[in-house]
Amino acid sequence: MGYSSDTLKEIELQEVFARFPLALGLLDENGRILFANTSFAFFCGASQEAVRGRKIGEVLPLPGLQTLLAAGQGQQRTRHGEFPLISMPGGRVSMVQVTLTPLFLSREQRSRGESDSPLHPGTSAPLHRALTFLLLLEDISEKVRWEEQLLQAEKLSGMAELAATVAHELGNPLGIIFSTLQYVQTHLQDNRFHEEIEVIIDQVERMHELLRTLMDATGPAEPRFIHEQVDHAFAQVLTFIAKEAEKRRVFIQTNFAPQLPPCLADSRQLKQVFLNLCKNALEAMPEGGALRVTIHQSVGKREVEVEVTDTGSGIPPEDLERIWKPFYSTKEGGRGLGLPLCRRVVEQHGGHIDVRSEYGQGTTFHILLPTG
Repeated sequence: MGYSSDTLKEIELQEVFARFPLALGLLDENGRILFANTSFAFFCGASQEAVRGRKIGEVLPLPGLQTLLAAGQGQQRTRHGEFPLISMPGGRVSMVQVTLTPLFLSREQRSRGESDSPLHPGTSAPLHRALTFLLLLEDISEKVRWEEQLLQAEKLSGMAELAATVAHELGNPLGIIFSTLQYVQTHLQDNRFHEEIEVIIDQVERMHELLRTLMDATGPAEPRFIHEQVDHAFAQVLTFIAKEAEKRRVFIQTNFAPQLPPCLADSRQLKQVFLNLCKNALEAMPEGGALRVTIHQSVGKREVEVEVTDTGSGIPPEDLERIWKPFYSTKEGGRGLGLPLCRRVVEQHGGHIDVRSEYGQGTTFHILLPTG
């Protein structure tokens, strides 16, 4: 059975669409989906059959896409845009690059007065308007993430130099103030001012702690690697926070796999990461809840996996990437230095840290550390 040349062209076109490695769709002038390949349907979170015939805004809520479509009606040029997409499978926020190309009638068709689309006969539109749009989607989240991390690294480099200067200029005077206050407190005969001096000493100690945190966040010391049992290190941290957890009515649950291999790690820095994550978890559960810590070996046996889960309020989707930026905090009075420090230390150990959160349900921090 033979095919007409038009039929063969349509078959070839569909084959190109199906095999195209990126998400590719064809829209009519009203924004209805005429054709979508598998990758395009994945972006929409549905099957190819389910998205065909529906308006693009119904299945792909990209802010700004309708503006691109309207602008493309009167100008025969490709337009680009980058938009956040929250409705990706899994509920994560992704950055999507959109390329929109309007397809107009050819000059020959215009001169003959034809208005049928060569791709979809039977459709019509004024000759000054595009009949169809070629829509290309690409998930550029990873690229954007790397660019942001590079920018943050440049900022941190400058901040590290500033922090070292500030710590030196403020650290010495604070040390003198602290020592002098202790001396006065010891030799003061009148007990009336002991309480006031204690308040001043407490504030000086807080300033010292802030300087140490700033130094760690902008440029933590080079790690001193030894063979460390990650489960033992975390158990010590849990012992340290047990009283605070009890006071906050937070129940601690642990699931540590037996006979875990050691990791090459700086014990002090690793415990600081675990302590930061646990403190964040406790503060996320003001009404009480559960803190679950799971440690086991990865499927490939090359890493130790650590998961810290709370049943708190969760993190809004729009904040999931911002929490790694220095000085960004969703907590009242928060300094926004803890999580950037955690990421920096874990990456110095050759590992990886990420976060999953459902707003209103809880948060899980996942760490991968290579075995030694």
